[in-house]
Amino acid sequence: MERMLKIAGETTLMGKGIKLNVDMEPIYTLIDDYMEKVKESNNDFIHKKVEDFLGENYESEHTYIDGYKAPFYLDIFERFLREKYRIESLMDYSYRRNCEVPPSKKQFDLGINEEKSLVYRGIYFIEDLNNPSCRFVVWITPCGDDLTLEIEIFYENNFDYLQFIEGYQTYFNENHPLAGKIIDQSWTRIKTKNVGWGDVVLDEAQRKVIDRNIMKFIENLPNYRESGLPTSRGILITGPPGTGKTLCCEVIVNEVGGSAIYVSTDNISQVGDIKKVYSLARKMAPCLVIVEDIDTLGGLDRTTRGGEHPLLGEFLNCLAGMGDNDGVITVATTNYAHHLDAALADRPGRFDVRLDFDLPNSELREHIMKKYLSDVGSGFKLTKEHIKKTDGLSGAYLKEIVMTSYMIALESDAERVQIEHFDTAMDEVLRIKNKNNPSFKKQGSRSELYG
Repeated sequence: MERMLKIAGETTLMGKGIKLNVDMEPIYTLIDDYMEKVKESNNDFIHKKVEDFLGENYESEHTYIDGYKAPFYLDIFERFLREKYRIESLMDYSYRRNCEVPPSKKQFDLGINEEKSLVYRGIYFIEDLNNPSCRFVVWITPCGDDLTLEIEIFYENNFDYLQFIEGYQTYFNENHPLAGKIIDQSWTRIKTKNVGWGDVVLDEAQRKVIDRNIMKFIENLPNYRESGLPTSRGILITGPPGTGKTLCCEVIVNEVGGSAIYVSTDNISQVGDIKKVYSLARKMAPCLVIVEDIDTLGGLDRTTRGGEHPLLGEFLNCLAGMGDNDGVITVATTNYAHHLDAALADRPGRFDVRLDFDLPNSELREHIMKKYLSDVGSGFKLTKEHIKKTDGLSGAYLKEIVMTSYMIALESDAERVQIEHFDTAMDEVLRIKNKNNPSFKKQGSRSELYG
């Protein structure tokens, strides 16, 4: 069969050696005109529906919702419309926009064990309950792989667009879907470990600091407001790695039982991210903001670093600058408190209280090891030599000794951890510790290293 080959406006009849010079531009123009008419026809179908509902002289405005926020905004938006307005109809249009189809729904994950089917593509035709002559149309369309939403609102001249948006935002904040939840900066729900005060080793003074500045502080917020005193708080938890700072934060979140936002380098990467965290925390208040390893998020001393980290100024302003952090309590951890910028670490109103977690003394080391041994079951008593040999180890290393001894016991088919299992495990863990840090026995607790 003969084939036609088109090259640069020329048409060649393959196999016949015949070449015809043809101007293809008019054909391309006809195709473009046809496609434009099809597009206009499809758009006219939608706009005709809007025009029938609103009249000829309508206007429109666009807004966008980030994909990770979309499920929560859709949920509250539908509740808002059904409570404040009358939805005359809800529909969608085909891919070519030339006929009506049902609205598209999706099963959204709103958090731990919480799902809901929501409209994510469709057009609402809406009437004001108090003023039936006031009508508007909301067109919701996904416009990205992450389900970012484009919201277009068509309305008559008697519709106050800004008032509508402000009304919805107020309703959203008053019914915030994340209030009372534990999340990260990307609005992802976080499930904390089932831990309580019995799982963290604190002395009486440390426990008192936490109770006064977090638990009781939240309880007494109305009194502080009435007295014109600050209603935000900052607690800095310092100490070597493995001393229980992160565990303590988890216990605090569990004991408070309210809103909390976890902040780390995993979800803070650019200027503006920290500001978003505190803006969200104010809406979820009372709310804990847990900042893991604040030194990695711009908190290091600018005088020794040779310049200001772009996130440091943002932290300073968010903690005690522009804006009101009513009901927001920041709990930050660091392994290197003496490296933090003075404007961050030595300034009431930003971090009002410092809680030091030093390496455990002999009494605490004995308590920690006994606790973990009781969990796995043991058939011996700790000796003074055991306690002495663990000097300079953090709680994490003490737990590893017990874990290793339990593994050795299981390998020996023993019912309980015996002293020989424990001694072997201690030797192995101390050998690893010496390899990782050959000078750790010489430095003692070295609390000065961590401020």
